[in-house]
Amino acid sequence: MMLKDKPEKLKILMLEDSQSDAKLILQAMKVDGLKFEAKLVDHREDFIRALDEFTPQLILSDHSLPGFNSTEALAIAKSVIPDIPFILVTGTVSEEFAVQVIKSGAADYVLKHNLSRLTVAILSAISQHNDRTKLRESEEQFQYTIDGMIEGVQIIGFDWRYLYVNNIVALQGKNRKTDLIGHTIMEKYPGIEDTEMFRNLRACMIERTFVEMENEFTFPDGSIGWFKLTMQPAPQGVLILSRDITDQKRFINLLERQNKRIKKMNSVLDRFLYSVSHEFRTPICNGLGLINLARTTKIQAEKDEILDKLEYTIQNLDDMLQNIGVFSEISRMEFRNTEVDIDEIFHECKQQLFALNGAESVVMKLMVNQSAPLICDRNRLYIVLKNLLSNGIKFRDDRKDETYVEVIADIDPANIRIEVRDNGRGIQEEYIGKVFDVFFKANSMSEGNGLGLYMVREIVESLGGQFKVRSQYEMGTEFTISLPNGEKRE
Repeated sequence: MMLKDKPEKLKILMLEDSQSDAKLILQAMKVDGLKFEAKLVDHREDFIRALDEFTPQLILSDHSLPGFNSTEALAIAKSVIPDIPFILVTGTVSEEFAVQVIKSGAADYVLKHNLSRLTVAILSAISQHNDRTKLRESEEQFQYTIDGMIEGVQIIGFDWRYLYVNNIVALQGKNRKTDLIGHTIMEKYPGIEDTEMFRNLRACMIERTFVEMENEFTFPDGSIGWFKLTMQPAPQGVLILSRDITDQKRFINLLERQNKRIKKMNSVLDRFLYSVSHEFRTPICNGLGLINLARTTKIQAEKDEILDKLEYTIQNLDDMLQNIGVFSEISRMEFRNTEVDIDEIFHECKQQLFALNGAESVVMKLMVNQSAPLICDRNRLYIVLKNLLSNGIKFRDDRKDETYVEVIADIDPANIRIEVRDNGRGIQEEYIGKVFDVFFKANSMSEGNGLGLYMVREIVESLGGQFKVRSQYEMGTEFTISLPNGEKRE
């Protein structure tokens, strides 16, 4: 019997204890034109050694052997070379035994009195083996391709269990593939049933609808990620494609925050320009009036008094310009959180304010209750503290035996609370709601320029905090700042 599509040459391991039967088997294959190299063994030890050294492509086995049988041989072959075709070539066997052999993994069985179908059985077994090898290689290549995708691929079964996940899904979910497969999505991510993502997943699962969404996901460790999800019905349940868009979302959120900040800066600038055009006219007009007055008087004492007033007016104008410059600078300044020493800032402010008129008569004190590092924008905190201390000096009450400004700082891992108290002139009740307005002054005799508290409030709010004031006229004032103790940025 001649057959087409025969392999070039097969390495066949024969497990046979009858020399005459072995010759008949070999002869049957030669007659059919099968090219092969055969090795004959009849004991367990020789069989095991040949599997390793001879590396056969096919095993032909008799059933009954000395202290050994085909069932044991098949089990050994599957453990050593799992995919090797195994054909039982034996005498008469029961149909039940033949079925059992096939179920155990044999490719076929051939009876010795019907060797005419041996070559067909061999070629069929080799063909099936080659097909399985190609399929396995194709599946491995497919698996390699899927695992190499930049998108996550997962299949959730109708019982909400993970049936398949690729490497990207495991990475996105901060898990291992082996920790996901076989587990339900609820087991791995408790509370997910209450999310929009799960509601869409349920709709896709039950109603067999296509869903596309962006999902903000909070992991068990508290971290947050954003994912672009595409859900579509699959025969096993739902197929989900996921792409990590966390970096893009963070960038978009950063742009939105910057845009919001720019809009706020523009709004502040508009108010500033409007207020400046009015507020600058007052000292300028005063200055021009004093100059004209100086020209008309011939009395030196009057001229000296006029010059003193002119100097005060120009100094006040200069202070206003400096504050505007400072505010403009900090509005553009990048936020930079670092570990801050509030004692160091306090003493730096004292040194800077020492030359301020009346500073020598004001006692400045600092008390700190600290259980964690203070993490904040140092430059902004310095400007806030300096303005509040300056406020306490400018509005001191010289009628009192002792004037003071005290700072009390309470710092814990989450919050920063700073109170600045003074026993100065205080603020009249009708003005308390206005002291944060730009260029607000309670009266023309106020020493400030109406920018300090406005700047403080703007800075505190930009740091995500709150700024409050309590005051009793002629008794003193208390400012309270509440800030988040931010994370340190390198």
